[in-house]
Amino acid sequence: MLDVFANGSLQAFSHTTNVDMNNRLICFNIQSLGDQLRPIAMMSLLEFINMQVMTNRRKDATAATWIYFDEIHVLLKDPMSSNFLYSSWKRFRKYNAYATGISQDIQDYLDNPVAYALLSNSEFVIMLRQSKSLEALERLCGLSKPQLEFLRNASEGHGIIKMGNSMIPFSNLEPKDTAVYKLITTKPGEATAEE
Repeated sequence: MLDVFANGSLQAFSHTTNVDMNNRLICFNIQSLGDQLRPIAMMSLLEFINMQVMTNRRKDATAATWIYFDEIHVLLKDPMSSNFLYSSWKRFRKYNAYATGISQDIQDYLDNPVAYALLSNSEFVIMLRQSKSLEALERLCGLSKPQLEFLRNASEGHGIIKMGNSMIPFSNLEPKDTAVYKLITTKPGEATAEE
């Protein structure tokens, strides 16, 4: 049964990695993996993250580990990785680790019971413009009507930060003619070209 993963067409994880896993910053990209290999990759990577969080805590109890799950809805669609996130999200704080889930549509969280639990167990949430799901956000975060209207009409660089029980509107505009803007923009064609 395992031959296809050890010697066959799905053998991508049966070799020693060429990535220096001792780097302070490691980025995993599973976007180009096929449907058969993606669940295996997700479980391998999530287990590595879990072990790294515990190792970092043992090495230095005061050091923090930051974990970012971009396009977290991909992980939430898979039952195994979704269960991993559910069990780890609360545990990470005990190991001085801080998990961040990033998604463009809050509906990704509100439609998924595991994601909803992650969001409701998060002390810090940044909300940008939302055109739908505002009623669910109102219930989940306790947003007032003016805050909901602010989110409905928020322009680029504006939103609301939820920190504990506090709701703070923010404006964070970066001038478009700066190098920082070119690094952080997500608009196609505006990013700095790689040299």
